[in-house]
Formats: sequence, C-alpha cells, structure tokens
Amino acid sequence: LAVERGISIERCSPKEVSRISRNGRQDQGVALDVVAERMMALEDWLANPPAAGHLLLLDGVTTPANVGMILRSVVAADLAGVILPRRGSPKVDPMVIKASAGTAFRAPILRTPDSTTAAESLMRAGIPIVGMRMESAIDLYSFEAPARAAWVLGNEATGVSQGVHDRVTSWVRIPMPGPAESLNVAVAGSILAFDMVRRQRS
Repeated sequence: LAVERGISIERCSPKEVSRISRNGRQDQGVALDVVAERMMALEDWLANPPAAGHLLLLDGVTTPANVGMILRSVVAADLAGVILPRRGSPKVDPMVIKASAGTAFRAPILRTPDSTTAAESLMRAGIPIVGMRMESAIDLYSFEAPARAAWVLGNEATGVSQGVHDRVTSWVRIPMPGPAESLNVAVAGSILAFDMVRRQRS
C-alpha cells in the first residue's frame, strides 16, 4: 500500500524501529509518520467556531486507553472536537491510536498548553463550560444544554482541576440509580457524546 501511494520505505532493525516509535511493545515492527488532518490549535478553531456544536475538554485524563476510547466516541458521534491539553494528557501515541481503533487520525483534536488555558480561551470566545459531578442537583437528561458548549471530563481520582473548576458555568450529573460510585471517564465521555446526538434528533 505504501508503494502504491508513493510513500518511501526504509528498512531497518527492530531495535531502530523501536527507537523511532518509542514504543517497542506496540509498534509491531512498523513505524509511520502520519499527519492527523483534523488536529489543530484550539485558538485556531476558536477563530471561526461553528454556531452550534459540542466539545469535550479532557482535564487530567492521563490513561492512554481512556483518551483513545474518548476519541473514538467523539468521531462516532460527530462532535465538534475534543480538547487535548499538552500538559496533563498522554501523547497521541500508538497506545492512544490503538485504543481509538484508528479513529485518532480522523478525530477533531484541538491542542492547547493546558486545561486552564483552554478554559480561559473558551470563556473569551463566549462558549459555556459544563462540568460533571455527582453532587449536582441537575441531571444530564433534564439539563437544557446550550447549542454550543464545552463539556469537561476530569481526572477519575481528583476530578476537575481548580483552574477549570473556577470557570465552569453549569454542573450536571449522569444519573446512576445503581450502587456504583462512579463511571469510567471514557464511558462518561461516550454517554455525553451520544446524548448530544439524541438532542440533535429530538
């Protein structure tokens, strides 16, 4: 396939491939430099945002598998984007790509230095920030979501960081009638993503 597409191929030792990929356990003997066409800086996206659309802001989501699964849900639900800060988030590496089932290459990934900077940029652009916490009196399914918003997914252990917490405009919860204390962050992200699909259809 590489030859058919005019991509040059270099053959080297497995050790050299692992050096290039920086992940010898996941690279399966192949390293490829791929441009993710929909990846851009958050500030560039905010320069001309759509009139409607929803973003997920990952605030301290550190597990590559969770980030990959969230990217997969964002692509499947056709959300406007996922904000992936450089600080406090894993790189879009083989583990993230594998967990995303390859959708990371098509995901609208918006980069920013850190989650607090992202929250500040969203506020300046007039985009409300919605946080998730179990103590909220408002549940997701009764919340009147604005046409355009950024939904925060915080760290599973520590929740939303202080810098983002102070800029949240609304708090909602995912109703959980069962005895579980919390949801995996990737599961919560998927529920959010497809609730946006439900809202578009209602």
